[in-house]
Amino acid sequence: MNKGFTLIELLVVVLIIGILAAVALPQYQKAVMKSRLNAQWPLLKSIANALQVCEAQRGDMCDLDELDIDVPPAPAIGSSSCAWSRVVESDISLECGGSGVEFSLGVQPTVDPECAEHGDPICLKWYGRFCQDNDGEFCEKYFGPMSVTVGEGGGVTTYFLDQKDS
Repeated sequence: MNKGFTLIELLVVVLIIGILAAVALPQYQKAVMKSRLNAQWPLLKSIANALQVCEAQRGDMCDLDELDIDVPPAPAIGSSSCAWSRVVESDISLECGGSGVEFSLGVQPTVDPECAEHGDPICLKWYGRFCQDNDGEFCEKYFGPMSVTVGEGGGVTTYFLDQKDS
């Protein structure tokens, strides 16, 4: 009797391993991308806090190069090249493009009404995280179904991640 495996048995094992790898690889890539995206939130909030402090001290809008912190270069996420951007006076975002999908991650301060009544120049209750995309799928793919969708104009959809429908 020969001891060993037949060619057919080896092919079946290789086929099963191939199928498992084909199923696991996309999930692994999605987890890696989600991790890279989520790593940007603390940095965005730090930059937004520094902008608020700078603007409260100056009484005017500050640029990123005028902050008391070192703003690192914008990271590349996946195959997308990214850049820091001021969306409006208070917002800061990381705008990325490449591979046909354009997206941005950002934070937006929300004013605490009780604090504003007392005249405090920095009245931030929390920062709202948002994700914008041009394909209507990127943000949902990496952050799950969004509870609040704001504006679907000009091919860009904005999702606020920290709010619930009221």
